[in-house]
Formats: sequence, structure tokens, C-alpha cells
Amino acid sequence: SLGYTVLRNQAVPLHRGDQALWVVGLDDNSDLPGRHDFNKACREVPAGAPGLLLAHSPDAVMEASRRGLGLVLSGHTHGGQVRLPFWGSLLRVTELPRRYDQGLSRHGDTHLFVSRGLASTYRLRFCCRPDVTVLTLRSAPRA
Repeated sequence: SLGYTVLRNQAVPLHRGDQALWVVGLDDNSDLPGRHDFNKACREVPAGAPGLLLAHSPDAVMEASRRGLGLVLSGHTHGGQVRLPFWGSLLRVTELPRRYDQGLSRHGDTHLFVSRGLASTYRLRFCCRPDVTVLTLRSAPRA
């Protein structure tokens, strides 16, 4: 009724002219592991088509990279919430190494952006300010 679609293990194309960008959304598996289904989510995405993945947890980046998705947008870690200088986050809620709990990184040909977000899980933040990020997506230059 609000005019948007929640993507739970599904994909939709965004068209601009004769080009399409596929937006793939995984169901949140934070509380119930196994709720996200990559096969179902990517079923309609044509092979080699440009796509981005919306996933609550950044752990999805490895499978996204294997499937050729160019960008993963996630949160879940809240940047670690409690960070120490020269060490990083103390609170771990991802299987990825500590350096991937916030910001932009690259995994093969797939970029991962993890937002620190506005909320917090433990009502505590230290050296980890909340954020709202605006990303501008541009197509790669043609060869």
C-alpha cells in the first residue's frame, strides 16, 4: 500500500532505456538461518546481466561473487558498534573478517558495501558513529 516491493528471495529488473539492472533481494535469515534462497532469488536473472544484491548480512557476498553479481548492499553488523583504534570492532556478527564489517570492500569482481546504519543492537556505540549513506551507481566505461 506504500508503493514499494519487499524483495524476499526474488529479483526485479530496473529499466533505463534498453538496459536493465537486476535488483536481487534475499530474505533476512538473522533469526532463522536458511530463510534466504539464492537459487530462487536469482532464478530470473539472465546470465551475465548486471545485478546488485540486497542482503541483510554481508556474509552473502561470497555467494553473490560466485553468481556474478557486481554489488552487495548490506548492514547487520552496525559497523561493529564498539570499535577500538588500530583494532576495529569488538562485537562480531559476521563470518567475514573484521575488516569487512563496515564500508566498501571488494571480493573478486563483486563490491560489498556495509552500512553502519542508524540503529544499534546493544544500545551502545563507541568510535562507530551511525550513518546514512547515499551511493551513486555508474556503469563501467565501455571498452
